[in-house]
Formats: sequence, structure tokens, C-alpha cells
Amino acid sequence: MINIQAEEELFRLHPCARKALWSPKSFIALDGAESFSDLVPVAIDILECFEEPVTIVSGPISTGGLGTRERNMAVFRAVIQRLQSQNRSVFDQTPFENVLFRISREWFRQNPGEVYCMPILEDFYEPIFSSGLISRIAFIWGWQSSFGARWERIKAIEIGLEIDDLPRIEP
Repeated sequence: MINIQAEEELFRLHPCARKALWSPKSFIALDGAESFSDLVPVAIDILECFEEPVTIVSGPISTGGLGTRERNMAVFRAVIQRLQSQNRSVFDQTPFENVLFRISREWFRQNPGEVYCMPILEDFYEPIFSSGLISRIAFIWGWQSSFGARWERIKAIEIGLEIDDLPRIEP
């Protein structure tokens, strides 16, 4: 059980996570995840709470963009907050990112020589995109510099998701 102060800290650390969608139980499930596929049920539970249509944001995180994960995540948060301020239903995947990063570090230890952790895309994002709960992907300006965002764009087209190309939004 998480106390009120701990819950407030979780939402302070993840300012785009809406309390109506994210519960302390969701954050606990993230911490306990050992594989990318362990995260999918958490994402689906959150997505099922949305009113349609739901948008997810795509763009550089670990490759491309502004060159560092921290700077790219600041852009992600700014884009998500901007879309939320326009009353769009946006799935905020930023709380997943630290867990994805943790699991990918272990994956790279077990797969030396690999240059990109494809299970992030194939075992986490593809099931979410294919769930029928996402209808639109909003691509951050400069998405082309990201290997993962290019893969997500191809997958979005294959699945038939709507695509928005966003203007530059600064953090």
C-alpha cells in the first residue's frame, strides 16, 4: 500500500500521468516488470480507461532527436502536455521509459554486439499498437532521426493507425 505522500511523489515524477488513469498499483506493476511483455498488461489496463480516440506520441528517445535521453524525454513530456491541453486523449508512455531502459540494459548484456533493442518495439509497442485501443500516433518533429520512430511509423501504416506530424514543440 502506498501512502498519500508516496503517491504524490509518483505523480510529481510523472507529470503527464493522469490520476484518473494511473493508480499506485500501475506504478508498482512497472517496478516489478522483468520483461518488455510484462509491461503490456499494465499499458492495456490504462488504455482501457480512455475514451476513444487515443493518441500515443512517437519520436526520438534513445536514438536521434536532441542527442540525449534526458533532453528527448523533456520534449516527449512537453508534447504530451500540449496535446493533453488540447483535450486529446493521450496515452502517456513516459512512466514506462525508465523500466524499458532498465530491461533493455539487461537485454544488451545478454545480447552483446546488438545495436538496437528490438524487443522494446516488438514485445511492448507492437502489442499496444495492435490492441485496437490506440487510433492515432502523433510524431514529434524530427522523428525521422529515430530508428524506433521510423519502425513505429511503418507499423502504424501497416495497422492502419492515423498519423499526425507535429510542429516543433520545445520543452
